[in-house]
Amino acid sequence: MSTDVQTVLTIILIQNIAMPHNLLLQEIVVRLNSKIWFLAGAVALLPAQALAVKDVSSPYVDAGEIEIESKTGYDIDDDNDVDGTFEQAFEVGYGVTDWLGVEAGIEFKDEPGEDIETEKLELEATIQLTEKDEFFVDTGLKFGYGHSTNGGDDELETELLLAKSYGKFYHGANIEVGTAIGDDVDERGEWGLGWKSKYKYLETFSPGFEYHASFGDGTDDYEDQEHLLGPVAYGDINENFEYEAGVLLGISEAAPDANLKFILEYKF
Repeated sequence: MSTDVQTVLTIILIQNIAMPHNLLLQEIVVRLNSKIWFLAGAVALLPAQALAVKDVSSPYVDAGEIEIESKTGYDIDDDNDVDGTFEQAFEVGYGVTDWLGVEAGIEFKDEPGEDIETEKLELEATIQLTEKDEFFVDTGLKFGYGHSTNGGDDELETELLLAKSYGKFYHGANIEVGTAIGDDVDERGEWGLGWKSKYKYLETFSPGFEYHASFGDGTDDYEDQEHLLGPVAYGDINENFEYEAGVLLGISEAAPDANLKFILEYKF
């Protein structure tokens, strides 16, 4: 798929969601005006980066709630340099207010033939822009600044968080752009997209699927980008524990043949 086609599809998607609901866009501008300056000052003091473990974040923040997450990813591929790549992340989040949440984390990576090592430290802040079901789509923003612990570049990232429920169906999307920080890095940002859909069949089991795309800076051909699609199961183990488990299949040449993901979250 060419870059032009991707751009057109993105514009069409945004128009279909946003144009019939101009009040939502106006409300976002108003709320950003009151909250963004506070957040910008806070983020400037914090160290984080996007996780490589595949996940789609929601825009919701619960004041006073503490979240502890374990995120695991494992790649399967016919390339021995990729096959067996293991990633493990641990995160702790807290709802500071009913619209601001902060999260700190650490990620480890084990590549074939290498010892497991710390990959990065992260700290993120999420702004919930709209109340749940207040408008056609629930929206939020996530900001992060990541610190590499293995000599790589640090990174800034911004994500638009979208969510919508239709009866027993839930849909979520993340549109993200990140840029590396350093003297010799490409100033063009790298774009990504995450999508999840699930059917709330049982509290303990909701079948669904996810799609994840890393577009790079938008100049690469489709096969040189990473695209993954596959089934994911979601559910509550009890009132405190939630899980996600899935198999994402590579649908582009640059993606691994498969990525196994497992996320366990504890809330209190």
